[in-house]
Amino acid sequence: MRIAIVGKNGLLGGALIRHAVSLNLSESSDFAALDLPDFNVTSRRFVLEMLGELKPEVIINTAGVTMIDWLEKKPNTARTIHVQGTANLREAAIRTDALLVQVSCAEVFGQTADLLTVNGLSPFSEGITPEPVSVYAKTKLDGERAARETPHHLVVRTGPLFGKAGGNSSGNLVETLLQSLRRQEKMSVINDQWASYTWADDLARAVFALIERKCTGLYHVANAGMASSFDMAREIVRQTGVKREFGTIVAADYGFVAPRAKYTVLDTAKYDAVEGTPKLSGWQTALDTYLASRNAI
Repeated sequence: MRIAIVGKNGLLGGALIRHAVSLNLSESSDFAALDLPDFNVTSRRFVLEMLGELKPEVIINTAGVTMIDWLEKKPNTARTIHVQGTANLREAAIRTDALLVQVSCAEVFGQTADLLTVNGLSPFSEGITPEPVSVYAKTKLDGERAARETPHHLVVRTGPLFGKAGGNSSGNLVETLLQSLRRQEKMSVINDQWASYTWADDLARAVFALIERKCTGLYHVANAGMASSFDMAREIVRQTGVKREFGTIVAADYGFVAPRAKYTVLDTAKYDAVEGTPKLSGWQTALDTYLASRNAI
């Protein structure tokens, strides 16, 4: 199976490549890894020409910008990358009869969560209608809709990712916390927003498993459990043994530009029910595995 991985320099793109190599797939014959400057997803002509030559059977779109506050002031940029870029890949997928795999985010449930209290919420299943609040989340949802216009599509929503940063990665919470711990900076960590934090390498394994089983439609995939940024920081300190104290802060006082939901935890029951897919561990176990793999502190 010939696979095109779009966004190779990002967090998930790198994880997908690592997993492909672990399966003994060859970049010369089994998959192509694409990204700027050689591949511009926002250029329709460029996308159609290159993917027309490659003729992939599967196109995995991980391209995107996760700098939520920055995008709030640049809605046209967000739409060009997340929506127009996906539309270009959609057209290429239709022309080559490929499966388009679109990676999206739990932030699409922004307003849905804010209408309720955290204590009254349950994880979001695929059947719940999203109501995004930020420019980032709105354009990611529109990207999902663009992908669904292909005859063969797979949309995978996930939580905030952590893992080995790629060349174009804007960073992630775990790496940010580790850097602060190393510098012994005074820290205040948000303790009133909960999400399905997910190790990028676990997600990559799950995406490949869904493709191998010819799954289509919408799936929520994330490490089990929910956590706040404070929970993540506390767990990093516990697992690494670093002697470090830090305070808490509520999101409203943090100074975010873009609106954010307090709760974006995903229900992964549909994915878990797919026979033969790797079951994703709890976020604490995933964090432990990642920290051990990178010699965290």
